[in-house]
Amino acid sequence: MTIERNSSYEWDSEIRLGGSPLISADVSARQIATAKEIVERLNSQPGVILADEVGLGKTFVALAVAASVAVSTKKRRPVIVMVPPALTQKWPQEWQTFAQYCLPPDTGLRATKHTITRPAEFLRLFDDDAAHRFHIAFVAHGALTRQLSDPFTRLALIQAAFHRARNLSEVKSRFIRWSPQLIPRHNLTPELVSDLLSAPLYRWREILQVARPHQEFNDDPVFLGLPEMIRSSGVDLKPLRQLLAALPARWSSKIDMKLKRQRGDLAEEIQVVWREILSFAPISSPLLVLDEAHHVRHDGRLSGLFTSAEAQADASALGNGGPLAGKFEHMLFLTATPFQMGHRELIRVLGRFEGVKWRRVSDRSEYQHEIFELARSLDEFQMAAHRVQELWSRLSVTDVTDLPADWWEPGRPLPQSADENSRIQSANAAIAYLDLKVHDSEKLLRKWVIRHVRDDKSSRRNQLPGDSIRLGGDSLLGLDINPDAMLPFLIAARARGVAMSARRNESPARAYFAEGLASSYEAYRDTRRNRAGFLDQIESVTTDNEDDQLRWYLDWVEKAMPAHDPQQITSHPKIRATVERALDLWRSGEKVLIFCFYVETGRALRREISAAMERDLFETAARYLELDPSDREAITERIERTKVNILTVDSGARRTLEKQLEELAAKYRFTSEESEAFTDAVLRFLRTESFLVRHVFPHGVGSSALAPALEE
Repeated sequence: MTIERNSSYEWDSEIRLGGSPLISADVSARQIATAKEIVERLNSQPGVILADEVGLGKTFVALAVAASVAVSTKKRRPVIVMVPPALTQKWPQEWQTFAQYCLPPDTGLRATKHTITRPAEFLRLFDDDAAHRFHIAFVAHGALTRQLSDPFTRLALIQAAFHRARNLSEVKSRFIRWSPQLIPRHNLTPELVSDLLSAPLYRWREILQVARPHQEFNDDPVFLGLPEMIRSSGVDLKPLRQLLAALPARWSSKIDMKLKRQRGDLAEEIQVVWREILSFAPISSPLLVLDEAHHVRHDGRLSGLFTSAEAQADASALGNGGPLAGKFEHMLFLTATPFQMGHRELIRVLGRFEGVKWRRVSDRSEYQHEIFELARSLDEFQMAAHRVQELWSRLSVTDVTDLPADWWEPGRPLPQSADENSRIQSANAAIAYLDLKVHDSEKLLRKWVIRHVRDDKSSRRNQLPGDSIRLGGDSLLGLDINPDAMLPFLIAARARGVAMSARRNESPARAYFAEGLASSYEAYRDTRRNRAGFLDQIESVTTDNEDDQLRWYLDWVEKAMPAHDPQQITSHPKIRATVERALDLWRSGEKVLIFCFYVETGRALRREISAAMERDLFETAARYLELDPSDREAITERIERTKVNILTVDSGARRTLEKQLEELAAKYRFTSEESEAFTDAVLRFLRTESFLVRHVFPHGVGSSALAPALEE
């Protein structure tokens, strides 16, 4: 059944995703097809999840969809793009590139030049006239639910408290008198406050422009729908009036202390009023684009490694009764990790689509039924997978000795020799059922989730367990421990035995001290110091309670650990192997990303890898410069001299390089400012020790070595 939506969106054929020289033809073709498909689906369902892998251009696809929706709705209402705090600069910059290369010059589409982070500014997007309206607005996660700090919106709420209230003229005069102290740091004089409180909101911009002629006011300072929010909510303004009535009537020696306290009380009550009226804002948008949408998978309390206060606020705001519920006609969620969530978390993310503005009750009921069926299918798939795992674990080597290596592939007939083996028959039937459930779940998911993966996925997902992290290592073996570093691991093994023995009659527990030591010496010390292991800087887990015997062993583990030597690579087997592998990849020109379970392990790796890179650079430089590797002062002096000489302003190498950079900037249509910044960044990089030692020194130490270095 198709859910009827109150919309008719069309793909804007003037969008040219292939117009950017940064995007290849095959990539742009996929992006266009994806954007068209999303626009089409939004006409028949409340939302879509775009779950392409990192690096496949979700941002440009989302911007293309946003632009098409804005054009389809005659640019009457803004499309909202909600972004995480870490990406507040990225999205407006991406829009500039998108608009330059992918939109026709006369499109007329306007997007905010910065990401909005405050609720008052967010609401003001919706009362602009056509000449000043932004058609696409970037808004930070949690912007609408943050503390109200805007002085004019707070002043407008105070004006509402005075409105039609009897016997408050004297109170109003007192507030005006003390307003510079009650709303500080905004240059609001009593005269200006008096003028504003005496005028309707639509005249405030004119009043401010007269009072501050050197400041340009292109927008109303307060959302013009604020009075309607107050009326519709029926909020009780009596507590706010009572606080205003308590303002001092005259000056006293303690006036500053009194006003400071009352300023805090007023701010707190204004926030209470703001929260009560927020969901009554008369705003509407055709589309919400939510980046990193996996953050809204949580209900209730904060949980999970990647949850933030902003994400929690966004999840609540989009839910029924939240300030954003019913404000958007459609939603487009972006995430690169839809299937790294549990399937119930994925269902909760899809459940956020219920917060759209529904045209008919029956449409919402049909959507709820479809999500329920999807959840049921995923539950059955999970149970089928558990059943296969259980039956597989019962198989022995003798069960499969005479079977083909791929006997378990769905649809492959079993040989007659397996007819009398009940374990094989049960496992085979369970695998066939699991295959059926996989197809059922994929069919239901396909409507809601669009996902593309990179062609090199298989090569990027190679697992290198144990010793195989080392070049030439054996995946069947663990990492060797240097005999000089063996003692703390032996003691830790004994300590683990003591801990498990002490809990013989209780449920088994993870020995986090042992896991910490296996990760790094630093992680072990942190676990012991805090009685907890801090994971990914967010979650903490408590270690087992220590009795005297266990504590004795753990203390000796720490005593037996070798001291850190900045001149030598660590003796910890896992840190050492990781450093060596990272250094080898770095030498070959690769970029390396390392994820760490323990924060302290990450810090240790950063320190050890940096030190290893520095040692490698000095040894390499010494070899090319024919200097003693231990004479760092002489090596540093030669490197610094090369930095100065190789790119002097009047050198031929410098002039040739600048000409090449100008040609590149012209090719990609950089502005003069962008071209200057680009050239400066490249020159700074070419002067780094890493570039000089690794790329220039193999060709010599003079300016003539730069050209062949750049040709590599």
